[in-house]
Amino acid sequence: MYLVTKKNLEYLDLSNNKLKYFSLSNTPMLEYINLANNMLDTVSLNHVNNTNYLKTFILSNNTIEDIHPYTFEKHVGLEILNLANNNVKLCNNSFSGLLRLTDLSMRNNNIDEIPPGLFDNLNNLRKLDLSKNRIKYFTSNSTFQGLSNLEILNISYNSLQEINYPLLQPLKNLNVLDIAGNRVHYIQYDLIISDLPLLSVLNIKSNYLSCELLYKIIKYLRHKNVNYTINEEFDYEKENVAGIYCNSEKNVSPNSLKSESISGGSYALVVIGGILGVILVLIVIVVSVFKIHVFLKRRKYKADEFELIDE
Repeated sequence: MYLVTKKNLEYLDLSNNKLKYFSLSNTPMLEYINLANNMLDTVSLNHVNNTNYLKTFILSNNTIEDIHPYTFEKHVGLEILNLANNNVKLCNNSFSGLLRLTDLSMRNNNIDEIPPGLFDNLNNLRKLDLSKNRIKYFTSNSTFQGLSNLEILNISYNSLQEINYPLLQPLKNLNVLDIAGNRVHYIQYDLIISDLPLLSVLNIKSNYLSCELLYKIIKYLRHKNVNYTINEEFDYEKENVAGIYCNSEKNVSPNSLKSESISGGSYALVVIGGILGVILVLIVIVVSVFKIHVFLKRRKYKADEFELIDE
């Protein structure tokens, strides 16, 4: 059990311990709390009080589950909240009162549904991380309605199958949209990009997009100067468009994308050519060494003959 009561304390780091309970009071100047990598549950959240100046609250890698309504409303100045790697269960008013929040992470929490109105009133939120959860779909197109200033949305590595324009329509200031690692087979890319003028990165790798659709998307992204992500470790034998894997029996290899995508056959020819080149160089070296050896041997033989004649 930890009971912290320091009136002038501004920075507190108790991460990487085995805390099961935590209590904090009479710390009015505290701005930073790091309780990551402990064993704290939801109860401890109710015992963090008198933190009017708190800006950063890190609770990742604990055993937090239920985030009850208005749990964080007493932390009116909170800007960064990290709940990654827990098992949180959310409700409509879980984040009510966090009017200054700019960065919210709920990465890897087994979340399968986002309650309607969860992000209402989070008008200052700039970065939202919902990656590595189990979200199959968003129950309402108004899910992100309150996030007009959001710049980075990470919904990668969930189980999403479609990304439709109405869902993202409120995000007029979005710069980065990461949907990698889902099961997306369809995305309204033209409407999304046209209506989100600040979008500069759309990460679409590792989805179920057909090669035909992926080709159209990449062509459009290039036209709009929007970046896309290439697979870091690439298998040249798998079907791809511009280095992004796709699913289709029909091989799409437009001339405009050839410079960025090398086929498996071309790669094999390059490898075989390299091996043959090495073998040829070795043969030349062996022949040259042999000729030099023969030349030196004959020279020595003639020198011996001259010595015999002199004698």
